[in-house]
Formats: sequence, structure tokens, C-alpha cells
Amino acid sequence: MRYFKSELIDTKPDLLQNSYYLRYQVYCMERSFLPKDDYPEQFETDKFDPYSFHLGAVNLQDSLVGTSRLVRPSGLGLPMYDACQLFPDAKQRLKSVSNVAEVSRLCVSRNYRRRSNDGYFGEPQLDINGQPEVQVAVEHRGNPLLVVSLYKAIYQTSKRAGITHLLAATEKSLQRLLSRYRFPFYAIGPEVDYFGPVTPYLLDLSELDKILISNQSPILEEFLEGLEQEFWPAEYQPH
Repeated sequence: MRYFKSELIDTKPDLLQNSYYLRYQVYCMERSFLPKDDYPEQFETDKFDPYSFHLGAVNLQDSLVGTSRLVRPSGLGLPMYDACQLFPDAKQRLKSVSNVAEVSRLCVSRNYRRRSNDGYFGEPQLDINGQPEVQVAVEHRGNPLLVVSLYKAIYQTSKRAGITHLLAATEKSLQRLLSRYRFPFYAIGPEVDYFGPVTPYLLDLSELDKILISNQSPILEEFLEGLEQEFWPAEYQPH
């Protein structure tokens, strides 16, 4: 991703602390999802962080401008299970999936939401016809590429950890952005109010691999850059 570099930051204390601060700014100050008085040190963390991989997006000035985490199953379950209802067939399918993790706390610095009509993930707001209210080349602004960069780090971290499926409780605006780049998430439950209106989604990484192999989304070809070849899709493995 030419504008940003996203990576695992669990072994980088400064970036990890910056990610907790960014979460505080977005979840407590900007969106009021969580009471700011509960976090007097201005770092937003919760019970799932010790069981998570933490990802950070860094700009060309080495400043953290986006973050997310990948929550692994533990005795606490997964965040989504406390808040979302799942369709019966989805519940049944998940029973057979042992290597699942949840994408959580994905947020972007307000410095990268430059236009007055940008959404919380850098995407332009849409008019009644589903078109951006301000006609701009979204990719050239670079903002949505920040989210895609985070998903590159999520993909590579998942591959290295043996994770095969991703869960995410996603807002409509973020889901539209991910659909633009052909991420094969599909809804597994109805919309609920969980840090705002979100829908639970599931992504099978083998389906994402098929998108990578097919070249249907050129930007996703970069997902293999920096990933050890042993974790590449089978079709790319030497015979």
C-alpha cells in the first residue's frame, strides 16, 4: 500500500500505546460509544486485548494513523458473541470452524478524514443515488487505502497464525468500502446496535485467496508482498 505500511505492533510498545490512544479518541471522544471518564489515562483497552493481535497503520512520517485488532478465541469467547444474533445456519457452520478470529476496534485517525463529508473510515458519504456527494477519485486521496492496508496486515497475521475465518461486526459504510475491493464477507445475522448499527459478517480466507488468484481486485495482489511463501495460497506454491 503506497501511502501506508500496516504491521503487527504487539512487540512495539510505542505504537501499541498509540493505538490505544487512537481508540480512545474515536470510541470515546468522537463517537461517544464508550464513556470517556472510564479511561482517565486516555487509553481505551478491554478484556479482549490480552487475547488479541494488534495491527497498526503507519504513514510516511512514521505516525500511527489507523489501528485494528484480531481477537482470538479464549475463555471469554469473542466480542461479537456478546452483542450479535446469528442466523441458525451460521451458528451451525461456526461450530465446525476451529480457527476463527474477530476483526475488532478498526478505526482511522481524523487527520485522514480530510473532507467535511468523509465518513469514519475515510470513505465519502453517498447521495440518494448511492454516489459520492463529492466526486473525487477515492483511491487517489489515499484514505480508503488505509483500511485496505490494515486488512493486508490482518490477512498476513491470520495466515501466519493458522486462522482460516474472520468475523467482523461492520457498519454499512465500511462494508461498502470492503465490497468495492471484492472482500468476500457475507452477512451471518441481522443488523444490531453495537457501537452503532452493525451487521455480523464472516469471511472464509480460502475465498479471499480465490479473489487474490483471480486478479479480480488488483489492489489485493499486494496482500502477498512481504508474506512468507509458505503461507501463500496453494496455487502459488512450487510443485
